[in-house]
Amino acid sequence: MVIRAPLWLALLPALACSDYTLEPTPTIPPDAEPDIEVAPGELIFGTAWAGELVTRDLYVRNLGQSTLSVDPISFEGSGAFSLLEDPGSFTLQASEELALTVAFEPDEPSLLEGTLTVLSNDPDTPAIPVPLTGEGQVAWLEITPASHDFGEVLIPCAQELELTLQNVGNATLAIDSVAYAGAGQMQLVDAPGQPFELVPGEVAYATVALEPTEPTTVEASLEVQSNDPRGVISADQQATVIWAGDASDSFEIPLDPPVDVLFAVDRSGSMDDDAAALGDAFDSFIATIGAETGGWNIGVVTYDHACFNNGILTARSTDVEQRFAEAVSMGSDEEIVLDEQLFQLLDRALQQTVSGACNEGFLRTGAMLHLIVVSDEPERSTETASAWSWDYWLERYEAWVGGSTLVKVSGVVDLDDCNEGAEGYLEAIEATGGEALSICDADWAEHAVALAEASTDFLYSFELSATPDEASIAVEVGGSAATSGWSYDAASNMVVFGDELADSVPAGSTVVVSYGIASSCE
Repeated sequence: MVIRAPLWLALLPALACSDYTLEPTPTIPPDAEPDIEVAPGELIFGTAWAGELVTRDLYVRNLGQSTLSVDPISFEGSGAFSLLEDPGSFTLQASEELALTVAFEPDEPSLLEGTLTVLSNDPDTPAIPVPLTGEGQVAWLEITPASHDFGEVLIPCAQELELTLQNVGNATLAIDSVAYAGAGQMQLVDAPGQPFELVPGEVAYATVALEPTEPTTVEASLEVQSNDPRGVISADQQATVIWAGDASDSFEIPLDPPVDVLFAVDRSGSMDDDAAALGDAFDSFIATIGAETGGWNIGVVTYDHACFNNGILTARSTDVEQRFAEAVSMGSDEEIVLDEQLFQLLDRALQQTVSGACNEGFLRTGAMLHLIVVSDEPERSTETASAWSWDYWLERYEAWVGGSTLVKVSGVVDLDDCNEGAEGYLEAIEATGGEALSICDADWAEHAVALAEASTDFLYSFELSATPDEASIAVEVGGSAATSGWSYDAASNMVVFGDELADSVPAGSTVVVSYGIASSCE
């Protein structure tokens, strides 16, 4: 800024050296006033790029006869306009002027307008506005949506959000990085490779994935670093992750957990030695299952009528080993049609468990049903009706116990192609998590132990009334938290006690399983 002095002051030294008499210093009339002039009356800056500084000069003059007092210059409108050097308040004597430098640095991609106002003690024009205009050439990033709330999201129902990155400015947008702040259940799963550029109007996309796994409030933000003059541009996301509900199931530990074991034995001619060997090994079966529970029922079927050979065998039965050995060897293929259609034979045996039928009392509510087939042939029920596949029979078995979690199929079958294979049986065994044992050169003592252990796998298991969020499951036994010794089996939706925990829990104890319910996400 430059202040210029009046002309008569500049001539004063020359007048002092002349031979002429100096005139007296003129006095300011009592009624003299300041008179302000601001020029030019408008400042036009033209076009400027982001980061570019364009200046224009503005002059404030005192055309009056008394001192002009000027207040600090004020601005309204766009913040792109400012003084390069702000003098604050200042005064000008008569005929003095002050040069001001007004700067324009665009911060938006548009026509920018503002007003500079000069306030003074000029009685006629105490306020002089000066219009300011300039065009900004600026890259400008817009992220849509700028903020998004997923709301309440049920575990484990994943959601995705596509974000649009658009250059709504009038200069090329150079994007250096696209980052995501907020680790956990919300993640950036798709974004353009960086760095990259967007010309005016061009768009790019990024995808945020929400994978809810535990109840909490999730907050995250997409952060984009570019040549946008505002710096880092962000878009926020949030969600409230919840369970579909809370549940608590109670169970009582029985004195002798029930398990119902049903053997179906092929009595074709090639099976005589195997049936005898199975009977001889039955003491190993009884010893193994008896170590876990005295609540077992055992039935054996070979005949087409499907009534149990030698009735229902229990821990209270006399001569149980001898009766079982006799039962598995009864009948021959001359008198039996279903000797190689064991799934149909099992179905008939279960139908005979109703009131008044020959197998009444075998099935008990809540008991595990373990179906064991013994054959060196494939399952041939489909030869009678093509619809009688293994899954057809499995659905029928499940109906007798009220669900798939209480049915297991195991078998001593032809795994090694020593006869004609085990088609049909193997599929059902695999579907129910049963034991598949080879009848070829069988070690029947080991097989008997394996079958007994398979019968007791779910004795201390507790089927939940709803599907839980696994991480939320809490187990109490007798009022005390059980932090270990149990597991959750998702396939059966059961909490299963291990041997150590099961052995330590007295009969009659109450088990409480509390958990958050996971949504089906339909």
